[in-house]
Amino acid sequence: MVSRNPGVRLGGIEVQTETIETLSLADYTLPIDPTIAEPPGVDARMDWRFLDLRRPEHRLIFEIQTGAEWATRTY
Repeated sequence: MVSRNPGVRLGGIEVQTETIETLSLADYTLPIDPTIAEPPGVDARMDWRFLDLRRPEHRLIFEIQTGAEWATRTY
């Protein structure tokens, strides 16, 4: 159902649902699980790099590199 709502920024029009139907459940497993202690092999880590960098210990090398680069530039 479409209704007017002055609180909505985009033209004051809001879409409200009456019912929601689930057609299928999503597969919730990730190719690399950031919560497990032991990560998979290097090939899987490179294929799924954006997921691998969610682990703080894997992202730390980039943070150290950025800090060293900043220190060099400010010196």
